[in-house]
Amino acid sequence: NLASALRVTAANATAHGDLLFTFPGLNSFHGWTGLPTPTLANTTHWFSLLTPEQQEEIAAALTRSLQPVLVVQRGLLDFLARENFPTASPLQRYLLRNFVRVFSVDQYEFWVRRGRVVAPLATAWQLRLAAPRPGESPAKLELVVTFPAPARVARLELATLDARPQVLARWDQAGAPLTATGLNLKGEAVAPPISPAWDRPLPPVAHLSLPLAQPLVFDRKNTVVYVRDAAGAVLAEARFTD
Repeated sequence: NLASALRVTAANATAHGDLLFTFPGLNSFHGWTGLPTPTLANTTHWFSLLTPEQQEEIAAALTRSLQPVLVVQRGLLDFLARENFPTASPLQRYLLRNFVRVFSVDQYEFWVRRGRVVAPLATAWQLRLAAPRPGESPAKLELVVTFPAPARVARLELATLDARPQVLARWDQAGAPLTATGLNLKGEAVAPPISPAWDRPLPPVAHLSLPLAQPLVFDRKNTVVYVRDAAGAVLAEARFTD
């Protein structure tokens, strides 16, 4: 679970950010993404170790940045709260005023500047239709993923994230129509939908939609969708987020 959550979070930071800050300080994300820190005063417990002046310098750098992104480790913040360790600070208040959460996966949250809209890459959700029309499926599996070029999708797999993964469901061109819509990084459609999208060249960022005969029942927090090519290689993965 953890490795998958880190990959999803880091992929979004890389795609959407030009500057990365973390709360609390998570230095590994800078190595994984290649994104710089706002200033050289980068430490885990910045809310207690940095002076107000140092925190103001970080806020100023985030304000100057065109596409700053924020990664929040909610699990650690919840632990600090249970231990009555204060995290309130001038910079924390700045972050809450100026940034908003896009999604959370496991204990990690991805935030962008308030008012900005981005495509939540490597994410999945199940859309249930309250009143499907005659002949319409009652549910759909939806993904937003990125693809290497050239990529051709042969099958989708819904699998657990256990030490010994279990494939819960599998779909290919014999079982269900797949639709792909090219997106920009804002999540806006940039081309007409491709349907059927099986075994066809697909855009680098795509919204995939797969009709389901019945809604799926599974543990969202312990499940991933793998997008595979004809050789079985994973082209993309998508996590169910909050």
